[in-house]
Amino acid sequence: YGQASRTFGEGFRIFAGGRAEKHMRYGEFATGSGGVGYGFGKQRLHLQYATGFKAPSLYQLYGPSFPGFRVGNPD
Repeated sequence: YGQASRTFGEGFRIFAGGRAEKHMRYGEFATGSGGVGYGFGKQRLHLQYATGFKAPSLYQLYGPSFPGFRVGNPD
């Protein structure tokens, strides 16, 4: 995991981060984030975007099917 930030001028800041994740069953994934922030006196406004990975739960893999909707993975 790594993260960096840099401040420009008075109160403007950018953020960037990255992470490598490895799951025993689903393989390797690279995730990241990035954003900007600006300070207004004692207040700060942040806007950030990030990606992530979540392994499916047992219910998502093997849950019961409802009429017209398949919940579990047939494979």
